[in-house]
Parts: sequence; C-alpha cells; structure tokens
Amino acid sequence: MTVIGPVIKDQQKILNDCTEKKISLVKLQGVLLKQSSSDGKSGFSKITLTDDDKKLLDQLVKDEKKGSLDSQNYETK
Repeated sequence: MTVIGPVIKDQQKILNDCTEKKISLVKLQGVLLKQSSSDGKSGFSKITLTDDDKKLLDQLVKDEKKGSLDSQNYETK
C-alpha cells in the first residue's frame, strides 16, 4: 500500500490536469463558435481573441510542452 499511494496521487494529478485542459479547450471552442456564427453567415468570419483568451492559449501551449517532457516520468516499466 505504501508504494501504490504515491502512484495513485500522481495519477490523480494527471487526470485533474487533463480535465482542466479539456475544460479550457471547450471554453475556447465556445468562444470561436460564438464569434464565427455571430455575423449570420455560414462559415468562419475573422475571429478576434480577447486578452484572456490569448493568455489561456499561451498557458495551454506552455503546459503541453512541459507535460510532454514530464510524461516520461509516468511510463510503465
């Protein structure tokens, strides 16, 4: 049990991070859909992102780059 505890804790952290990233992605997709359909035309219009959207995208990209390096720590042996 002492060995499996930290593994479960790390697994829970990974799941929480993935969930947060998915929620952020859904929010951004909602913004994009809302902006693309707001002009009444079918198809996409010019999309402008708010500063908050840009910060969120930057954070997701940074987390993804960092996560790809950290994921090597979770490989099964």
